[in-house]
Amino acid sequence: MADEYGLDIGDTVTLSKENKADYLITGLYQSTNDLGMCIAMSYDAYKRIGNRIPDILYIKLADSSLAKEVTDFLNETYPGKVEAVLSDPDNTQMKLIETILIGISALIYIISIVFALITVSIVCTRSFLRERIDIGIYKALGFTVRQLRLQFSFRFLTVSAIGSILGVIFCILLCPSMMKLLLRGLGITNFTTDYTLGIIILPVCMICFCFFLFAYLVSGRIKKVEVKELISE
Repeated sequence: MADEYGLDIGDTVTLSKENKADYLITGLYQSTNDLGMCIAMSYDAYKRIGNRIPDILYIKLADSSLAKEVTDFLNETYPGKVEAVLSDPDNTQMKLIETILIGISALIYIISIVFALITVSIVCTRSFLRERIDIGIYKALGFTVRQLRLQFSFRFLTVSAIGSILGVIFCILLCPSMMKLLLRGLGITNFTTDYTLGIIILPVCMICFCFFLFAYLVSGRIKKVEVKELISE
């Protein structure tokens, strides 16, 4: 909202409803309500311009341990008029943000696995055609099919490991800016990432394993290469 109207802390704005009043912006906050296009003020501040009684009121108690007792008292004292419930707006927002991030992560994993499968299939097919004679020579020298398949797969593992290292570097450098751009439409304008060893190692291992596994499966064609093909060549 602040960026949309070019406002910052210390600026004065005029708001109107039934009446008009000037307000001083005292702070900026993130909110997913209305995709971030919203403002917050106290009820006393609202009464300067409006007379309608709010449908929803949030009350923060000085002693939070009494929240359950106060909630039960209000529901028993004003049945049918007041519906008091325990609420944690911050926790609700965090759950929404976490759900969004989990969805984005899952989508990235799925795309990465599909990309690995397609890439390995295409490259393996071309490599197999180009190295068919070499494979026959290796077999003639005594290499087993399993050894050749492992050697073939380790080449993809090495390339994927190098690519993953470069990916981690670019992620650390560019991820915060990209996430701000993606989540900005949801009202989240400030995004920070705490990198841990587990966060980095898990996707790297998954990608490398997928490349190795797919390469090993596709390289099953090596079984079809026979030593006698060298004679015809």
